[in-house]
Amino acid sequence: MNTRMKISLIALILSVFSVQGFGENPDIQPRVLTLDEALELAGNNNPDLVAARRNLESAARSNSGKWNSFLPNLSLNGSYTNSHNSDTNQWNWGGSTGASLSLDFGIPFEMRLKSAEYEAALVSYKSLEASTLSKVATDFYSLIAEKNNLEILAQSEKLAENLYNQNLANYNRGLTSELDLLQSKYSYLSIRPEIDNAKSTYEANLDSFKLSIGVNEPIELSGEMEVTEVILPETDVLIEKYTQKSLSVQEKIINLEKAKLSKTQGTTSALAPTFNLSENLSFSEGTNGNKIDVNGSFTASVSIPLTGFIPYSETNLTLKNLDDQIASAEDELEQTITETENSLSLLPDKISRLWNSLDLAQMNYEIAQRAYQLSLDGYNSGLVAQTDMETARQQMISANQAILETKNQYTSALYEAALLMNISIEEMISEYGGNTNGQ
Repeated sequence: MNTRMKISLIALILSVFSVQGFGENPDIQPRVLTLDEALELAGNNNPDLVAARRNLESAARSNSGKWNSFLPNLSLNGSYTNSHNSDTNQWNWGGSTGASLSLDFGIPFEMRLKSAEYEAALVSYKSLEASTLSKVATDFYSLIAEKNNLEILAQSEKLAENLYNQNLANYNRGLTSELDLLQSKYSYLSIRPEIDNAKSTYEANLDSFKLSIGVNEPIELSGEMEVTEVILPETDVLIEKYTQKSLSVQEKIINLEKAKLSKTQGTTSALAPTFNLSENLSFSEGTNGNKIDVNGSFTASVSIPLTGFIPYSETNLTLKNLDDQIASAEDELEQTITETENSLSLLPDKISRLWNSLDLAQMNYEIAQRAYQLSLDGYNSGLVAQTDMETARQQMISANQAILETKNQYTSALYEAALLMNISIEEMISEYGGNTNGQ
């Protein structure tokens, strides 16, 4: 077998293995996901949510065991000792056990603080979950819009191809100028790079979406860009009803509660008396005819700290810092409430404006579609120039893309509003929804 034949055989073997084992199997069908399925996957698999659930479980364990401050400290010791000198060599055993318990007036506040920490972890998790799922939903619809845009571009390419083929046939019969032929050819070929760029962007965004929902397999999204008109109540009503319900505001409220409890617990533990109880028993090899000698002692004591009463002592400064933490928490709460109210006040106008823009985009597309049809009829009748007809086609495509973009913006605005108001998108549409606009 000559060298060329060997190389050909090796290449054939490698190609077989690359197709069957190492390459992506073209026969594998992508997993079709609806929005609900994508949200369920994100809720279970999103890396940030998985880590947040671990933190929540840790806070839940601490909260469940908050009573353990009343558990005593227990100890058990044993020894086996050899005593020897020039006259004796003796082994002795011994052991001891003890229990001690320290109680101060800060324990009840410490228990309440652990409960507040769990509530803070729970609200923090809910906030992260809501924002994550909201982003997954908006990304889902953005990808649907990108997918629809690819279909629009493919339609545009088909129209341009038909015109080019028509001009090519007419040019061969001497019915069309070379300039018109070249212009139609350029219009046709110039769409392909735009399609390739849009497809590359779609695939990159789809890969990022797969990471956010925690899947590695090929997927295909199934859904429609259908939107419903939402008419939110007046600003004052919106602010009164949803400001305190906002998760960001709830987080700051709990943080303030934690700061106050930390101050109370720290002050009580640092300045109030501490009661100490202990019981110790020791066991040793018996003497004087006893098998085992047992000795025990019980101690009850009170410790009164005084350092915290001394100005500028470390304890005193620590307590002053707790006052600063309360003031900071109050400022953060006030700022968050103000920001939330400002954001809520902008929602009705923003959503209404985007809905009106969608109506105008729909109307513009219908006009552009009709204008293109008239231009095409005129061009076929020799009454409209090819450049005018091509301009009408591009305007029709742009108008269709504008509808997709506006729908995407409107959908994102609705999810942003639902997140801020701390309600589901279904609740929002059920309570404030009206007309539906689909494509």
